[in-house]
Amino acid sequence: MVRSKAKDRRTYNALLDAGRSRPEKVAGRAGIFHGQELPMVRQISLHAISLLASASNHLSYRSKCHQRRRSSPNGRHDLVANEEFDRYNFGVHDQNTLRRSERVMDRIFIVGNGGSGKTWLAEELAAKLQLPLTHLDDFHWLPSFAGERPRHERDRLVAEAANGSSWIIEGVYGSILKQVFSRVTTLIWLDVADDECISNLMQRGQMGGETPEQFEELLKYTRGYRLRRNHLNSFEGHQWFFEQHPHRKYRLSSRSEVANFLARA
Repeated sequence: MVRSKAKDRRTYNALLDAGRSRPEKVAGRAGIFHGQELPMVRQISLHAISLLASASNHLSYRSKCHQRRRSSPNGRHDLVANEEFDRYNFGVHDQNTLRRSERVMDRIFIVGNGGSGKTWLAEELAAKLQLPLTHLDDFHWLPSFAGERPRHERDRLVAEAANGSSWIIEGVYGSILKQVFSRVTTLIWLDVADDECISNLMQRGQMGGETPEQFEELLKYTRGYRLRRNHLNSFEGHQWFFEQHPHRKYRLSSRSEVANFLARA
């Protein structure tokens, strides 16, 4: 719909008046002028004024989405609320920019219990987003599960992988997540029921080079996921990382949630 010149002029003058009386408020709401005095607004076009109004509406909507997420049970980051935020547009002038930002998942870390589906989801995302993929088991263990890799060597391999501009890393290892936490732009926590994780492992069976004793140890470790305390490779540890992560994050607890997330990625 085409705005009238008179209406544009009223918007322009109102913003100028607000800028003269409360420049810091207008600058803070719009997020464009960075605290500079608003008389400079006279130099910008009415088209930019329209974008300012749209940005203000967007920030207000974003605040409501965050409020809804904070009030959700157990502080859970609600996928539906996240989708509502992602679908919100600044307006016809800036739709392309927002659509690009919606797809920005350039450094993804997938964490969860053994058998929760981390490897499968990581491989599907890597194929869909065309991102390099790292399985942390390949770094933690020597080839054919011949033993644990020396810690300094493992940490060096992790640092090299995380130094890239875009990647997907998956694994149960909270200590590695801690090492690369500041680099992660998207955190995905697969909080799947323990019984389902055990069932998935039993269906998968032993991996190449894995001994029966090692497989039994894996099942035991998986059963203790919610019981371990003060441990980074546990429900408690993963929950802490999820709560602390300041950027995009998803907590997925069922196959349907994973499928819906993957369809929208």
